[in-house]
Amino acid sequence: MSDEITESLSEEKSVQLPLLLTGCVRDLVRAPLVTLLETVSIQEAAQRMSAARASAAVILDAAGQVAGIVTDWDLRERVVAAGLDTTQPIGTVMSAPVISLAAAQPIYEAVRLIMSHNIHHLLITNEDQPLGLITSNDLIILHSASVFFITREIERQTNLAGLRQVLDQAQQAIPLLLRQGVRASQIGWLMADINDRLVSRVLEWTEASLGPPPVPYCWLVLGSEARREQTFKTDQDNALIYADPPPESAEAAQTYFLEFGRQAVAGLVEAGFPPCAGHLTAANPQWVQPVSGWHAYFQQWATRWEPEEEPNFLIFFDFRAIYGDFTLAKNLRRFIADLLEQHPRFLTRLAHLSASLPPPLGFLGQFVVEHNGEHKDELDLKQRGTVPLIDLARFFALRYHLTETNTTARLEQLKDVNELPDDLLQELAQSFEFILNIRLQQQWQQLQAGQPLSNHVNPQNLSALDRVSLRQVFKAIAQAQAFLHQAYHLKVGRLY
Repeated sequence: MSDEITESLSEEKSVQLPLLLTGCVRDLVRAPLVTLLETVSIQEAAQRMSAARASAAVILDAAGQVAGIVTDWDLRERVVAAGLDTTQPIGTVMSAPVISLAAAQPIYEAVRLIMSHNIHHLLITNEDQPLGLITSNDLIILHSASVFFITREIERQTNLAGLRQVLDQAQQAIPLLLRQGVRASQIGWLMADINDRLVSRVLEWTEASLGPPPVPYCWLVLGSEARREQTFKTDQDNALIYADPPPESAEAAQTYFLEFGRQAVAGLVEAGFPPCAGHLTAANPQWVQPVSGWHAYFQQWATRWEPEEEPNFLIFFDFRAIYGDFTLAKNLRRFIADLLEQHPRFLTRLAHLSASLPPPLGFLGQFVVEHNGEHKDELDLKQRGTVPLIDLARFFALRYHLTETNTTARLEQLKDVNELPDDLLQELAQSFEFILNIRLQQQWQQLQAGQPLSNHVNPQNLSALDRVSLRQVFKAIAQAQAFLHQAYHLKVGRLY
């Protein structure tokens, strides 16, 4: 399959994303099309589809024009399940009208049609004549194969505009993956891999522009990007750590890396990664530091965190190295582990923080929503759902020196620690996945409607099943927070 896709890739000089997003739909038509007259019996239609190993057939009228389509689902649900007489004409169970697309149209248009019409089979035509069928599964399989080509496509780019187009087009596949049942966490890992490669390309160009670095350095991503939980593009969060230079060259090294951070972040903005409103990027001199500087930061955070202070620095405890000398990041993580062993009070405060915001459930299990304002009758899935789970997983990761940054992976690693019950850890992981999926689906709808991305949701707009699941999510969070209170002797209202 890889060879076939490679041969199908366009050789234009513009950006070349894999076939899923740059090819024409005719490239996906492989199996011969099964066509049947609408007067053929259901039994004969099923036999011919089975012989051709086809999941669908196009139904023609007496004039040879497309009248409808029959799929294996139609045969199962409308014939077998309904006990329908199979001697009846196939036209009695066909679906009409048939959604079609011209063979010369781009594949991403097929993605749009399949999504918007909620169908699994799309008819491809050539000069208004049936050519073949493609399915939503074809697009999923193609996307999976395309991942192997993304690195090459990124490497082929010669400017930031090309990288931006790669990123924009890659994100167009997210809704299709979500609709086909790919978990939000898996999409997060996929997009993190693509983003890492794109960022690395920008950093390569930045280094080439400035010349060799005076000392080894490492580029760190922070927060959701570090946890591989970012899907649709949000602002970038990053930092830079470099080896302590000799005193006589410290100023020159600082000048180099400050300019490196400034150029790199500007390049990332041009490549499609929005700037951070809170200035948590390597364009901010505060977050471009030698090893000793980062040691001083973490020392301060671990020892001088006052109870009334908002712990905005916690984003730096979720860092991940993506470019440069990874040893610098590895050693920094080891330093943090040793530091927290010496300052257990910090972990106690972190435990309290993780258990401080109860889930929005009333005494009788009803949702607690906003009563007025912009988000009246809504609740914040991020602040009341994912954040408590992220905080819980981060606390235990720091407590037990776990190396993972991803929340689900942290919860999985915790099974080896034997502190929280395995069934609770499993429920927390499933809860995190559920909220990620709800948020991702809602954000896709907001993007389609041209609305700003929001984490607020009205529970009444969810399905009955999703409301039941959301209650279970909040109950699992409450159970984990209760465990923290009991195990670490936390007192309500006090931050140690």
